[in-house]
Amino acid sequence: LNELLDILINKKLHPQYQPIVSLRDGRVFGYEALIRGPRGVPLRRPGAMFRAADKARMVSWFDLACLETCLDRASEQHMKQLLFVNMDAEGLAFLSQHDRPVGLRVREKGFEPRDIVIEVTERQAVVDFPRLLQEIARLRESGFQVAIDDAGTGYSSLQAIADLKPEFVKLDRGIIRGLDVSGERRALLRMLRDYAERIGTLVIAEGAETREELMALIDLGIPLVQGYYVGKPADTLRGVPRDKRAIIGERSRARALNQSGGSFTLGQIARPAITLDISAALETAFRAFLKDSGLMSIVALEDNRVVGLLMRTTIDALLRTLKASDLIDATPDATLGQWIEASPLELDESTTIDQAAQTLLSRSDVSLDTDIVVVAMGGICMGTLAPRNLLEAAYHRSAHSEPRWRAA
Repeated sequence: LNELLDILINKKLHPQYQPIVSLRDGRVFGYEALIRGPRGVPLRRPGAMFRAADKARMVSWFDLACLETCLDRASEQHMKQLLFVNMDAEGLAFLSQHDRPVGLRVREKGFEPRDIVIEVTERQAVVDFPRLLQEIARLRESGFQVAIDDAGTGYSSLQAIADLKPEFVKLDRGIIRGLDVSGERRALLRMLRDYAERIGTLVIAEGAETREELMALIDLGIPLVQGYYVGKPADTLRGVPRDKRAIIGERSRARALNQSGGSFTLGQIARPAITLDISAALETAFRAFLKDSGLMSIVALEDNRVVGLLMRTTIDALLRTLKASDLIDATPDATLGQWIEASPLELDESTTIDQAAQTLLSRSDVSLDTDIVVVAMGGICMGTLAPRNLLEAAYHRSAHSEPRWRAA
């Protein structure tokens, strides 16, 4: 407690800002303020500071101190976007007991309540939910917007979200992880997106860490994203790197074309491939799979032409039992060529998804468990595509292009 009081009284809190990015154009929509303690002390991490504040029954005081610190630094940097600030759900229920309203504190820092999104986080069980609803209603009357963190856990059940009616719902990394290769997670995210749209809420996908996850989010129509792939927390307000903006823009335009009844090509939806020469040691492939849990296949090349695929499922049992240090001893002389599946389905990058789906369904010799290899002119590998993802994209394109009948 003494250390926490020293941090608060002497203003030793350190804010960082992570961008929240529009998946329509790749521009920064807002920033989440993340608080840190001073370096070299046990209370460096926010969780440790909160536990100390909770024991001292001063959670709302702690959250207000964090808010003011984040506003100070944001003001110094002339922030123009929305600022998302975390406040504990239980602490929010007692904000009205403080002598200075939150709206006044915000205006003293040069902001208006409409510039601030209160991100409600449940660090502990909410004892008085009706009181929380009343306090959130007061914040809204003052002009604040509200976001719910970690939707689907704790008080953040779908029914509670309907009661709170937040402007934003944040979905955590657990749902986003491996989205590009998990049909079940895509189905869940699609359901949550539809639910949010019905109650007038925008979804923010947290924890996007790969290009493939990002593209899957765009394909699903998720409006906003936050994650290391588009921007890490930093002391200063940073934008989105140009190459990431280009990826978002291109994929978003492809989705718009798809929804309008047009079609896009395999080159636009394929994910980058990991390629190895057919003579490469199997150990090299093992290490690639262990390093990237989202990697489903490795393309085998001979003279820069595709000759086969090594699917993760082929060596999944070995990957589950081996550690990196055991790889050489387990298969000392094995090469990639001894384990690959020869003659995978190859399709040109200019092939439309409809054409590719027809080809896939007409081939009895092609497994839905083996990736399609997307190639450019001359047989150069451009990427890979899971057959199930292709069929899913073709299905949704067809659904959007058919007339929709509505009962009178």
